[in-house]
Amino acid sequence: MYGEEAYKLAKEAKRANERLPPYNEELVRNVCREIRILFDDLQRAMQDKEYRTQADNGRRCAALIQHTSLRRNKRCLLAYHKQRLERVKEIAWAIGEVPEEIQDNLSSNEIEAFKEYKHILEEYDQQFLPINLMSDLKPPKDLYIEVRVLKDCGEIQTDNGTIKLEKNSQHFIKRTDVERFITQGYIKHIS
Repeated sequence: MYGEEAYKLAKEAKRANERLPPYNEELVRNVCREIRILFDDLQRAMQDKEYRTQADNGRRCAALIQHTSLRRNKRCLLAYHKQRLERVKEIAWAIGEVPEEIQDNLSSNEIEAFKEYKHILEEYDQQFLPINLMSDLKPPKDLYIEVRVLKDCGEIQTDNGTIKLEKNSQHFIKRTDVERFITQGYIKHIS
């Protein structure tokens, strides 16, 4: 039946609100194949002299159903990719890099789109030197915060000097110095 594969794709996109499931390449390929088949059938029907001169209502109705199915499949395919691209953009804003657990779920095109989007954000951010647009949008309550290091981050340079961020160590540090590590999940804010 026309549109079953596209319907599955749309349902998968709807279910993936909070997480990013693996890219369903097989289903996308099947929907694209169905779109091509429907388009070829429509082209053949429209080029048929008999259809153009004295097509009966049944043939016209069949052509209309094929055309509507083709458009619906295309909309479902675009909705699936738009939903995934929006999640990729959210990750770029929130974290700034693709986490390892999500990287396998992305297609090569999505990884490339992520890199290009991140590059655009960085270029835009450089125009406003004193303001970091990709930092947390909520104003901080405290200038200094207590943090626990979850993964080794190495040494970072701060206004007060160099600090070595080793796993399981705790620090009282300026929020802006470790904000990026907090969003990436390397450091946890202790309240």
